[in-house]
Amino acid sequence: MQTDSEATVQARAIALLPLIVFLTIFLGSGIYHSLIGTEFAFYQVKAPVAALPAIILAALVYRGKLNQGIEEFLKGASHPNLILMFMVFMLAGAFASVSSAIGSVDATVQMGLSVIPPSFVLPMLFVISAFIATAMGTSMGTIAACAPIAFGFTQVTDIDVIYAIGAVVGGAMFGDNLSMISDTTIAATTSQRVQLRDKFRVNVWIAVPASIVTILIYVLSTGSSNAVEYRDFNWLLVLPYIAVFILAFSRLHVLAVLSIGVLLSGLFGLFATAEFDLLKLNTSIYEGFV
Repeated sequence: MQTDSEATVQARAIALLPLIVFLTIFLGSGIYHSLIGTEFAFYQVKAPVAALPAIILAALVYRGKLNQGIEEFLKGASHPNLILMFMVFMLAGAFASVSSAIGSVDATVQMGLSVIPPSFVLPMLFVISAFIATAMGTSMGTIAACAPIAFGFTQVTDIDVIYAIGAVVGGAMFGDNLSMISDTTIAATTSQRVQLRDKFRVNVWIAVPASIVTILIYVLSTGSSNAVEYRDFNWLLVLPYIAVFILAFSRLHVLAVLSIGVLLSGLFGLFATAEFDLLKLNTSIYEGFV
């Protein structure tokens, strides 16, 4: 039985556009790769990746505010809370995967090295890891991305490996704790029916004092270090992190924030990285999903 609100919805041809986009991307790619003789032609563009722009388009053509369109999608998919956690996990993984693939992590580290004296490498590792974890919403992904870089610093300075890795782990945990797009944060606030802002306000008083003490300890315990040379970096590759970091504190829905992050990472990667193409973008997004 239809409700009054459902009965008054008028059919629009534009409502078919998301389906057309999905079929065009998925079937079009499969047909193209079949014609050029690629093996597993219909597996070159993964179905979940092809569905992502269709879902985004469906939310955009929804009659109403963007956040309302996303909520309708979550209700239609299944239980809103469960699907929200699932989508946050997938999109956060996609954002982390794409941003890492285009070199955003390395660019962020090089940016830090360009403005921070070598004697403050440990505090820098903590701060950069915290920034990346806050922007990506994952501590494990941040550790996996930054730990090799921290280990490299220990090879050219007198810093012990345990301190460098500890700074990365501490910063990653701090950033994940305050991140507005962390899957655990979304799960906690959604299940308890509280606002993300309220949870953030509470966590600030717990995490920030501890981080200040940690940074001071790193500053006071760091002796003279050898100069660490930094490489040239592309500022465009840092912008996706900055954009997500800022948008996470806006009233925009978390799924929209993560989608924008994936989109910006992909666009900047295609524009600024020669070896990054559409197929690599597709692969990176899918690897982040799984």
